Amino acid sequence: MSTISIFQNLLHYSLHFGFPFIIAYLFWKEKWLRAGTIMFSTIIIDIDHFWANPVFEACRCSIGLILWIGCDNNSIEF
Repeated sequence: MSTISIFQNLLHYSLHFGFPFIIAYLFWKEKWLRAGTIMFSTIIIDIDHFWANPVFEACRCSIGLILWIGCDNNSIEF
């Protein structure tokens, strides 16, 4: 696994797990933990990514649309 791939995965998942709490703290300082937990719990929608191979694929979209402009259509598997 290359260094850039490790960094990309680390950044991707740290934003999934940390960003809801950062947003919650910025907007709901008194109830940041509750708001962050509610937003964090919505990540369950992406649980299907853990069954995918590879876990993170820049060109994959769970709803079947090609939203990533830089992707090559030939590399996408449905």
